[in-house]
Amino acid sequence: MSCFNKREEEPVLGCDVVSVAECKVQEPLAFKQNCAVCHLFEKNTTGPKLKDVLKRVPSKAWLTAFIQKQDSLIKINDTTTLRIMKWLNLDFNHNYSDLNTKQLTEIIDFITQ
Repeated sequence: MSCFNKREEEPVLGCDVVSVAECKVQEPLAFKQNCAVCHLFEKNTTGPKLKDVLKRVPSKAWLTAFIQKQDSLIKINDTTTLRIMKWLNLDFNHNYSDLNTKQLTEIIDFITQ
């Protein structure tokens, strides 16, 4: 599947492209199922925009931990996690510990491309 719908006019939600030629990495199924509902690349929606996410978080390892076990980061009073939770003003946690290593790697690679 490309980053565009069948008409190849509008990008699929979550895909940061202007044309099919600019699509670097296809949106993984795990991203579509777990992330795309709340996150876009270019603008804040329910969740923060994903563009340049690694400039706003401590590291790729932190991002992985946040996706898998946000509750644990809250329990240890991680400042970045608490800042995001305050910004969101929602009672929602990322606790996708059921994602396998391949799915998690695909999501991280996709959102940090």
